[in-house]
Amino acid sequence: MRALRDGYASRPAHRVERVSHLAEVVLRAGLRLPCPGLALRASYLSKILFDRAAASVDLAEARVVLGFPGACLALFRAHPGARRVFHAVDAHPRAHNRELLRHFSRRRSWDERYPARLVRRIEKELRLADVVLTPSAIVSAQMARYGVDRAKIVEIPYGVSLEGFTPEGPAVERHLERPRLVCAAHVSRRKGIPQLLDAVRGLPVDLVLAGGVFDRRILRGAPSNVIVAGPLSADELAREFRAADAFVLPTLEDACSLVVAEAAASGLPVITTDANGASALLGALPGTVLPAGDVEALKEALGRVPLLDRTTRRAVAEAARSAATSITDWSAYAERVLDVVLAEEGAPCGRDRAGEATRRTRS
Repeated sequence: MRALRDGYASRPAHRVERVSHLAEVVLRAGLRLPCPGLALRASYLSKILFDRAAASVDLAEARVVLGFPGACLALFRAHPGARRVFHAVDAHPRAHNRELLRHFSRRRSWDERYPARLVRRIEKELRLADVVLTPSAIVSAQMARYGVDRAKIVEIPYGVSLEGFTPEGPAVERHLERPRLVCAAHVSRRKGIPQLLDAVRGLPVDLVLAGGVFDRRILRGAPSNVIVAGPLSADELAREFRAADAFVLPTLEDACSLVVAEAAASGLPVITTDANGASALLGALPGTVLPAGDVEALKEALGRVPLLDRTTRRAVAEAARSAATSITDWSAYAERVLDVVLAEEGAPCGRDRAGEATRRTRS
């Protein structure tokens, strides 16, 4: 939705319909549930309700229908003659579940795993899709591994709005004598927060957790050098970045975490994992990519973070905006997506920054 909002904002809508009040009610009610697992399942139900309502809208002349995971099965079935585009904003559900079970028990990972019924639903959507749009090589590989026809997979890295994410400007107050780390992510197992809390325990650093708390149980017994900032606006996050010495995101499964690019544009070296699709955005930027779930490697990397001087901060920020990286903006992303979804079957999939064909994955 962020891509549609930011990338297509300049394009006037031909028609806009509010299709399901009930789906929104279910989603908002689910957010109030005390059990994280039940709240997540309410969001899955809201997707099904939205899908059914969207499928009932008269779109007889539609050339393209675009849907999101778990929310487009009825829509795709209702429009067999249109070009059906599955926007894979998340990992393949089986890959998502596999990674959670690799690092946590079935009981501890239940709240965040996809239910079997939702897995089957998404796989049906993938079979019906003519195009599977992915944001990273990691997601493309997952799709192919779990049976998606490679000829349908089109990989276009997300755009990133770097406006406001600069090393210059106001910053929050901080302890000046030891490194300050920032992690901008939901406090959840999928984002590797339990491993991060273990890694910073006993280190002479401060860690700021910026993001919503999906499961408060994860924070029980958190070390004293952890600051839980909660959800932050873009401006507030930019101020946190300017006060930090490094950004860390030890995710266990992440399709493409755009905050990596925002942190780099703010001048921060990035520490993330090989399970983060956005790690490919780093290119030659200062940063460290670690094996997902390796607490000892994470602890060692965090313990080596130095205090960041202004010269280095500016150099990292400039490199993040240079043409040598994979970072693009939402407008360019939208144009590349439109090239793909409006292409005739068998035509080139689109253009990259230099005007060449957008890469399809191949065997």
